[in-house]
This record gives sequence, structure tokens and C-alpha cells, in this order.
Amino acid sequence: MQLFYTDSHDDQTFVIEGQEAIHAIKVLRKSVGSVVNLTDGKGTQLEGRITEVRRQFIRGEILHRQDHEFDTQRPHLAFGLLKNTTRLEWLIEKSTEIGAQSLVPLITEHAERTTIKTERLQKIILSASKQSMQFHFPKLSEPVRFTDYLNQAPEVKRLIAHYRPENQDISTVLSVPTESVILIGPEGDFSAAEVSQAERQGFQLVNLGSSRLRAETACLVALTHLMP
Repeated sequence: MQLFYTDSHDDQTFVIEGQEAIHAIKVLRKSVGSVVNLTDGKGTQLEGRITEVRRQFIRGEILHRQDHEFDTQRPHLAFGLLKNTTRLEWLIEKSTEIGAQSLVPLITEHAERTTIKTERLQKIILSASKQSMQFHFPKLSEPVRFTDYLNQAPEVKRLIAHYRPENQDISTVLSVPTESVILIGPEGDFSAAEVSQAERQGFQLVNLGSSRLRAETACLVALTHLMP
């Protein structure tokens, strides 16, 4: 099933605009009478029939609506900013496909960048969400300083990945599915001071296994274990 994004709909009609409409018309050859499936990224799934097509604009009538309940047990991911743009984009794409609830880039002591191309990453989230049939898109934050995030992190099960032999393995840390947030360091990991600070804020240290993982790989390993 092909899934389209709409940010404009009511109980009877929907509108698709811009690049999303161009792709539907020019690439997928959608026209008046075509039946399409849509989502607003906020849990709504629509089936509709196109009634009007213009150059960058599609309007249609809604045939069926289904509201998907939000799974609050989906994990939050806060990760040290990666210096390599390609790897950062790959991380955002795969984290979306797996089902992260939120994605927060962290500015840490060892981070080598402090900014992201938000518009570009939002497009990646949109594409990955449609491909993986996600009706609730993850929330992407602007980069946040590590200390500031510790003060605003969700009051849920708090975890930070940092290898120590005595740490519990992430595969065994949740006895039952529950909402959680996991901190993953950048290249070079978190500093000792950052780890200590996180512990004081109630974050439990966990291991991701015995292998040394790239930062983006560590994020996906953690998300996979924490998904309900």
C-alpha cells in the first residue's frame, strides 16, 4: 500500500500539496478518480478518492477514516550529534522505521558539531514513516545541550549506554514493556563527567553487548531492545 502525507483534512475532504502532490501526479500517475491512502502523522489513516488535480495540488473526498492509538511505550532516543551527515541521516531514517517516539540530538563534550539541517531530516522522517507504515511520526528536536536535556528528559525509565562489566545488559533491563528514554554517546562516547551527571539524574547505566559499536549502530541496537 502506498501512503501519502496530508497536513490538511477534515471529516469530508483532504488536500495534498507541494512535492507530495507532484510525486503522486508525475511519478505515480495519480489522477481524478484514483483511490489513495493518507496519514497526517498524528495517528490518522485516511482512504480517499481524488476529485481535483492541479500542478502541485490534489483535493479529494474521504471514504474511510481510522484513528490509530498512540503507543506510549515507544522509546525516546537522545543521541550525541554525529559529525558525518550521511550517517546522521541514516540514523534518523532507521530510528523512524524502528519506531522511536522522539529523536533528540545532543550537544556533548565530544560532539564535533552543534547544528542539524532540520528541514532535510524532517523530509527523511516523512519518507521513512510512509515506507514503514507509521501513522505517528517521531518528534525531532533541535540540538539540545546534554545538561539541559537531563533537566527536561521524560520522567520515564531512564537509561544511558556506557560499558562497564558490572552494568546490566539492555536486553534484560525491562522486565515488562514500559516507556523509556535511552542516551547514546557520540563518537568518543560521553565524558566521565557526563556519565556521572546522568547517574545523578536517575539514569541507569546499561551495556549494549561486548562489541564496540559505531554510535549510530548503538542507537539502533538500543531501540530494538526497548521497543514494546
